[in-house]
Amino acid sequence: GCVLCVDVCPPRVLVMSEDVNRMGYRYPILLDGCTGCELCFKICPDYCFEVYRGAEDAAPLAS
Repeated sequence: GCVLCVDVCPPRVLVMSEDVNRMGYRYPILLDGCTGCELCFKICPDYCFEVYRGAEDAAPLAS
C-alpha cells in the first residue's frame, strides 16, 4: 500500500499490515479510536475504504 491513509489519520489509528493481500500489497489495519473523519477515504487513490458512523449504522458515510 501507499501508506497515505496512515500518514493522514489524525488519531493515528491506522497501521500497515505485515502480511500482504493476494495482489502482493500490504493493507491498512484499523485500530480502536477511529473518529470517522473520512480523511483516509478522501486521500486513498484506490478507494479502499468504507467509513461508517458506528457498528449499529447500516449506511456508510462514504463508500
